[in-house]
Amino acid sequence: MVARVSILNSSHFFFKTAGLQSNLVFEEIGRRVKEMGNELVKKVNAIFQWDITKDGKTAMQWTIDLKNGSGAVYQGPARSSADTTFTLSDEDFMDVVQQKINPQK
Repeated sequence: MVARVSILNSSHFFFKTAGLQSNLVFEEIGRRVKEMGNELVKKVNAIFQWDITKDGKTAMQWTIDLKNGSGAVYQGPARSSADTTFTLSDEDFMDVVQQKINPQK
């Protein structure tokens, strides 16, 4: 298994777990938050932390901050207290995104 490296700033590296399909979804969410962040922050006013698991262990954390500034999506735990934390497998996350399962059932 190979890991991709994403540079966060000049002195820190964050290793992504290879093979997580959810990474692509969060990257797309990040692009959309950059486009519409101001209006989303006004409407949502919440921070969501996503703990994505693989083989029963946390493989990646993502935070969607729709409470501060113009919003942000970043890898890692919430920098301030999350209003909601979701923990689910990469496979289940993708099934929800692709509407194969209903998370409310």
